[in-house]
Amino acid sequence: MGWSVTSSGEYINIGHGGEDNADMFFENAGRTSYDSGPKYVIDMACFVNNVYEFEAKIKLVSKEGIPFICDMDAARKDRLSCPLVSIEFAIGGDKQVFELDNMIATKWITNRFNRYYSKFTMTEELSAAESAVLFIDGAAPDISILFDEVTFNQHKIPDCSSLVTNEGAENGGIASWNVFFSGNLKIAEGGANGSEHAFVHDGRTSYTSGPKQNIDAECLVEGAEYSFKAKVKLEDENGKPFFCNKEAEWKSGFHCIILSIKVSGASETKILNLANENPSLWRETEFNDFYAVFTATKELLAGIDMFFMLRGPRAGVSIIFDEVSIEISEAAL
Repeated sequence: MGWSVTSSGEYINIGHGGEDNADMFFENAGRTSYDSGPKYVIDMACFVNNVYEFEAKIKLVSKEGIPFICDMDAARKDRLSCPLVSIEFAIGGDKQVFELDNMIATKWITNRFNRYYSKFTMTEELSAAESAVLFIDGAAPDISILFDEVTFNQHKIPDCSSLVTNEGAENGGIASWNVFFSGNLKIAEGGANGSEHAFVHDGRTSYTSGPKQNIDAECLVEGAEYSFKAKVKLEDENGKPFFCNKEAEWKSGFHCIILSIKVSGASETKILNLANENPSLWRETEFNDFYAVFTATKELLAGIDMFFMLRGPRAGVSIIFDEVSIEISEAAL
């Protein structure tokens, strides 16, 4: 059926210049009340008793097209109130509304699309509803709601058999690996321990650039200790072996690799930086053992998104890595 509007006078346009360089986005304009906004009829046949995740990218603008800032702490129907997502169920002639509060409670940024994320549990009672309608409203009247990349899916139970996927480069692909900040990922010949291939992150333009991979927090045990291991070597801009000094200061020209675990929570982002605990001197012509230990604290697991990355060397230095693993300590088993 697609998107429609809640009240007369408002309408939905297709705008240009969406999130993540997308060509288009939806624009709900002509709103006359806090309860005005786009709505979507959900097919009840698609619902089962499960946990669902709602996600969207949302931006607010005035009638003149000027970005509008809302206050995440503002009360409902306050002039500065932010968008609110809800689902209205029709059950036996009655209506039940469930608000999906945004779990991303960081400050609203006016000049870009903001992430909206929430979880919802579908109960047996609700699954018997005749209909369900999803609403995006809550912003002040006359403020247009721009939205994009809307998803509402069942929460997937993660595969926790391995905390790192695609640990080595022998399969010839870079699946599950991504770039943080800048650079390119590829496969090169000559891996660790005589293997044929390794991962390479080159084209780095900053000390903070590095390869990253998501961690599913549901796979971590609160209070347990985990060991991170990897084989790493470095090359300069000319493809020559690069020597780093483990004692060098952060941002210096000879700084070595560190492990960073970044967690985005409901109200803030935290970064856990871990130095290499391997006491051996760096050997620039061969793969070096990187080893670090961290604890899955309650604060670490409270985040919504989590990923690890290897970073630290100066811009221009390529990070070559292989045999990456995260394993729980035997004492926690």
